[in-house]
Amino acid sequence: MVVSKRARYAAQAVLALSRRGHERPMAVEDIAADGRVPAELLPAILSDLTAAGIVKPADARDVYSLDRAPADISLGDLLRSIQGPGYTHTCLDPEREMECASRASCMLRPIWQSEYDLVRRRYDSTTFQDLARRGLAAPGSGRGLLA
Repeated sequence: MVVSKRARYAAQAVLALSRRGHERPMAVEDIAADGRVPAELLPAILSDLTAAGIVKPADARDVYSLDRAPADISLGDLLRSIQGPGYTHTCLDPEREMECASRASCMLRPIWQSEYDLVRRRYDSTTFQDLARRGLAAPGSGRGLLA
């Protein structure tokens, strides 16, 4: 699965909020600075995350908090909310598998399916609480979450 730049920025933003704590609001400019997310992209990303039930706007303008505890938000949840299921090959996508003329006899499909399942399980089993505890992308660390 290729992780888009937009999804990386969304993950950095959610990690910034996760380090802050569940239901502790944070201003958009602080999320941008702490998560190293371009400020001009963050409102649209936060809108997508709000629609997915990952973040919620606070009472104040341009202030957000997590909608769920970091332990209840997986990296997989976030990635699917930003870029869809992330099928690595057309034949794995139930809506597009008929496009593959050799799907019935393909020797590679089981390998691709196994790889997709393995990566998805890893993303689904990694929560933002796990990431916050590991200190990934801590302010000033110079390390990114999904570089």
